[in-house]
Amino acid sequence: MDCAEFCIASRDLMGLDVSCYKPDVLERRLQGFLARVGPKTYAELWKTLKEGHLDAGSLANWVPVKSFRFFRNSERFRELGDVHLPRLKSGGGGRTAGLERRV
Repeated sequence: MDCAEFCIASRDLMGLDVSCYKPDVLERRLQGFLARVGPKTYAELWKTLKEGHLDAGSLANWVPVKSFRFFRNSERFRELGDVHLPRLKSGGGGRTAGLERRV
């Protein structure tokens, strides 16, 4: 089983569609995960996940690039909408407070 086959097979299990990732980036992230958790091959990792010996959520949290993790963290995303965006819209606070806004 190669990286592409693993991603197709584990899409439902992970709840994460990785088809938009560049293959080399995805391969690097998965290799880092393999080194961290123990299985040596994608086939071993698939078996470990399928049998429930490893939480699929840990893989789903490891694979995405860190900037995308923010969007999957509902608490932080809610905070953005409830606290930070209204404050920015009102012009109150932040580094740009009192500075001219450019559109």
